[in-house]
This record gives sequence, C-alpha cells and structure tokens, in this order.
Amino acid sequence: MVNYFKKSRWFYYGLSILWILFLLLLAIKVSRSPLLSGPSVYVGFLLLALIGIVIFAAFANKIASGEMNQLIGILYQDCDPVQFVQEFAPVAAGHSRLNRFLEVNIQSIYAVGLLMGGWFDKAAGIGVLLETYIGKLKKPEQNAYLYLYLNWIFWEIGERDKALRYLNQAKEHLSRVNPSSRLYQGELQSIAMRECSVWVDQGEYNRALDFLAQHAGQNLRPAQLVYVMYRRAEIYHLTGNREKELECLHYIIDHGNRLYVVQVALRLLEQEQN
Repeated sequence: MVNYFKKSRWFYYGLSILWILFLLLLAIKVSRSPLLSGPSVYVGFLLLALIGIVIFAAFANKIASGEMNQLIGILYQDCDPVQFVQEFAPVAAGHSRLNRFLEVNIQSIYAVGLLMGGWFDKAAGIGVLLETYIGKLKKPEQNAYLYLYLNWIFWEIGERDKALRYLNQAKEHLSRVNPSSRLYQGELQSIAMRECSVWVDQGEYNRALDFLAQHAGQNLRPAQLVYVMYRRAEIYHLTGNREKELECLHYIIDHGNRLYVVQVALRLLEQEQN
C-alpha cells in the first residue's frame, strides 16, 4: 500500500535512505578499527539495513492505512463521492505489480465511489479492468471479494445477467472460506445486501423489506443507511405505498449530501408531486 500514498511513500523512502547512510558512515568508521573488521561485520551491517527497511515499510503501511480510511470516510461518512473521487483518483492511477489483491482492492473502492457519484461509464471501465484479474487471485476470500465488486458494478450499469453470474461466483468462493477469516463476515453481509437487489428485481418485496429492516438496525455508516432507504423507497414505489416512499425520499435528500441517489430522489419526489 506504500506506493499509493505520497505521505507514506516519502516516509518510507526518506527513512530508508537516512538509515542506509547512517549504516554506511558507521561501517566506514568501524572499518578503521582492526578489531571490528572482517566479512562478518559487513554481513551484520547488511542485515541491519534490511531489518530497518522492513520496519520502515511496516510503519509506512500503517500511515497508508490511515490515509485510506480517511478517504473512505469522505465517501461513507460525509456522503461526498465528488470529493472522494477527486482525492482518490491519483491513488487509483497507481498500479501495484507486486500485489494483485491490493490493486483489486484499490480499484474496487474507486469504482464504488464512481457509482455513488453517478459516473457509471467510468465505473464500467473499472469493471472491465477488474475482469482481467479473474483467475489470477489465489485465496478464495480474495476471489469472493473480486466477484462481489464485479457484481456490484455490472448490476448498477444494467448488465444484470453478467452481474448474477458474478454473484454466484462470489458465493461459491465464499463457501470455501474459513468462517473465522477476517474477511468472511464482511463479505457474507455484502453478498446478502447484493442479493437484496436481486429480490427486488424478482418481485420478492416482502423478503427484501424484512432484510432491509434488519440491516437498517445495524451500525451502518451514513452512506450505507442512505442506500438502505433508497432501496426501501424503490420497493414502496413499486408496491404503491406512497406515504412510506415519500418518507424514504425525504430522508435521502436530507442526509445524502452529494450522493447520486439524492438526484434520483429529487426527480422521484418531483414526479410524485406532479
């Protein structure tokens, strides 16, 4: 993750260079002492250099994780995909050839920001990029993650058949993941949320509403709760429950900030008033 963020990158490179320069100066000083000369001493300096670089990389990754969480907060806490995309675009432009799953993770998050901002064409491009990673990830939880986001992207851009295939692939890979895995519970919940969209599409409204009612009671971030209300508004619109639909639309408008669904809610509200 170091390569994606300037602050962590400069922290890593800066400390690594200073550490190596310090060891070189120390090695020069030690070499002048007949008691401390010899190959074993230089091997020791080399090991110290490697240990230092590894430690600096670990600290830099912690800084990068903090920067990542801060950016994700713009999207999910502030409901501001416009600012998120502006700040995250340079991150997504970087490519990690050493870690495929990290690249999938970065591009998937970027695609979600694009979807939440209504830039569906750009999100579709990220979807095509993510498809190139099919069959290249080793762990089942990583593959479940990839297929989950592919489902999300292609469902939102209207390619429902492909999206359903990817959802089934996500469930298949998740079935081979140890339930104690760090990613398991999160992916299980995300798959259930994606299935809720399928239930709505297939007319299973009561099933979807029951799930959303249960989901809304959990500790959701503001943007997630807005999308729960949006899905409920969609169901109420389809079932003709105007009062509850309007309640959900007003919530979206009041709390959605710059999410694309706010524009959709405003259009639906205008149609209802006409």
